[in-house]
Amino acid sequence: MVQHIFSTMPRVAAVIVTFRPDLDRLKQLLAAVEKQVQFSVVVDNGSPTENVMRIRQCLADSQHLIALGENKGIAAAQNVGLAYARDHRADYVLLLDQDSAPADGMVEQLLSYFSALSNAGRKVAAIGPRLADERWKSEQRLKPKGREQEVANLLEVDHIIASGSVIPMEVIGAVGGMKDELFIDNVDIEWCLRASRHGYTSFIATNVIMDHQLGEPMNVMGRIIPTHSPMRHYYMVRNTVWLARQPWLSSRWRYVKVPKIALHLSINAVFARPHREHWRMMLRGLHHGLKGRMGKGHE
Repeated sequence: MVQHIFSTMPRVAAVIVTFRPDLDRLKQLLAAVEKQVQFSVVVDNGSPTENVMRIRQCLADSQHLIALGENKGIAAAQNVGLAYARDHRADYVLLLDQDSAPADGMVEQLLSYFSALSNAGRKVAAIGPRLADERWKSEQRLKPKGREQEVANLLEVDHIIASGSVIPMEVIGAVGGMKDELFIDNVDIEWCLRASRHGYTSFIATNVIMDHQLGEPMNVMGRIIPTHSPMRHYYMVRNTVWLARQPWLSSRWRYVKVPKIALHLSINAVFARPHREHWRMMLRGLHHGLKGRMGKGHE
């Protein structure tokens, strides 16, 4: 691990978004972050009242709950949490989904890399762990951008998955928050690409592993890939189309990365069940993406 050289310990807030969470897993998550951050805010995205009451019972003294009362999407929920972190003078924010399980010491490890990168003259948007799904022994596949890194065990990437990422609040101030109209899916991609246009770079710490449930496992000709509900596939298609249509998107993303996302979705369209419902929702997402109909999914 890189030596931690901050003159004073930064104030870190965890922002955890929930929606009908598995309470046992949420308790583990809350216990893990309590030891690593100064305070946490759980933003619940429209769970039933009984679930919200149970979530509240899981909280420690340093953990606060904001119940939105309806599902406003992960982007809006993260923005509520970011505002709470800013109002309570956080220096950094740790974004987490309810399906994540940060290991002991993860936040300190990630923070140490900010200091090392700052000494190397880099403007850092976010640093996240390498994700692994313990249910089916899957690890995030990583490909470097081709430049030699100034700090060992760090991989420069176009974007990182939001859960597990640590972001300086001053970068949120410079770049802005998450784009509400995306609702869910590609929210982290859009933010990281926006941050890069402001001169910031995202990194993955390859030696920091976090257990994170990457969808549901689906066997495709002997290979396990993640799949999601038809509604999630609606958002994936719609938001990918939206992203591809943005004038600021680089040619590399438009002609290399977007087709890879489309290929993954096509595989799901063929193998995910029920086929008809997945196809129906993906076609709706395509239609709405082309029409620019954003926000919460339209019927």
